[in-house]
Amino acid sequence: MRSHLLLVLALVLAGCETEHTETVKVRNPPAAVVVPAPAPAPTPVPVAPREATIDDLVLEVQNAADGPSQATALNRLHTWMAARELTYTTRVQRADTDEVIVQGASIATVPTRVSVFIADRGQPFRDFGFNCRDNRNLVILGVR
Repeated sequence: MRSHLLLVLALVLAGCETEHTETVKVRNPPAAVVVPAPAPAPTPVPVAPREATIDDLVLEVQNAADGPSQATALNRLHTWMAARELTYTTRVQRADTDEVIVQGASIATVPTRVSVFIADRGQPFRDFGFNCRDNRNLVILGVR
């Protein structure tokens, strides 16, 4: 009997052994996005400043917002012309009547319009006109 009991016990134990299957889903972590480091900014190539042309300087005089900025522009123009040994003549007129002011233009109390005639060794080089923002600036051009 004892052998039967052992046999039954062995069968019971063998029958209790069950197979257990477990499905485990493994989530793959998202692929790491590799962001490259930003490229270094290109080193700017030093560019020599472009030398001002007569046209640049004339526009500065004509587009000056006020008397001081026009004085600065006239000084730059005068320096540029002197470096190139250019000569010039001026004509100053009343802005309202076009009457030529022969004397005292730099102290005139009326708005003026100035015409500048630039020559290179006696040959015409460039002409331009501008509305004078402050008549005292005419002294820069030698106008009294």
